[in-house]
Amino acid sequence: MSDYKENIMRDFRRPRAFEAVSQQQPAPASICRAADLERIFQAAFLQQWRTCLRGGAAEPLYLPGREAGTPSTIFYRQDFFASALHEVAHWCLAGASRRQQQDYGYWYAPDGRNQNMQQRFELVEQKPQALEYLFALACGVPFRVSLDNLDGDIDAAREQRFALAVCQQAIQYCASDMPSRAATFLHALCLHYGQFEHGVAKSAMLGHLQQAKCNLSLSDKACPL
Repeated sequence: MSDYKENIMRDFRRPRAFEAVSQQQPAPASICRAADLERIFQAAFLQQWRTCLRGGAAEPLYLPGREAGTPSTIFYRQDFFASALHEVAHWCLAGASRRQQQDYGYWYAPDGRNQNMQQRFELVEQKPQALEYLFALACGVPFRVSLDNLDGDIDAAREQRFALAVCQQAIQYCASDMPSRAATFLHALCLHYGQFEHGVAKSAMLGHLQQAKCNLSLSDKACPL
């Protein structure tokens, strides 16, 4: 595992962000409840993968099940919908050995990262944020990319480059190369929230993503996805 994999995002304050909103009808706020995500996740994964999703945590945390019959638990912050989606994205990417370790064996570099540390952080965050973007589209909720470095030197050009990288990764996932557990969760979200017609979800998402990438590429400053 490369050294840059030792960085992982935990904080969802996200004041500097690009926002992408599904072009489908937005889901009413009243139905976008993190508790529903827990039920959807449990229905999809608890029996086969012995893993559950749980909110109410001060900080995100993954705890592997240590005893026979005890499921692993993905904790997300408080009742934050975006936090739940993001933590599920990390789990969908974690391999078998990582899922046997607390927080997948990662450590977190806090705010104030230097340029080299920030670059490593961005490399490891592209894939989970790309999956989170797709999950958010399926739910009909806004998505924001995050560089998670409030005390560091982050400019608009860097934000835009990262947003493009996340968007391109989401396009790749949507077009042909999505992790199997992520595909399962995405399908379950599409069925529950009804944002896309059955059988055309991926093609509809791909169209949205390609337009978002085009908008970012044509802009010379920070702009919404």
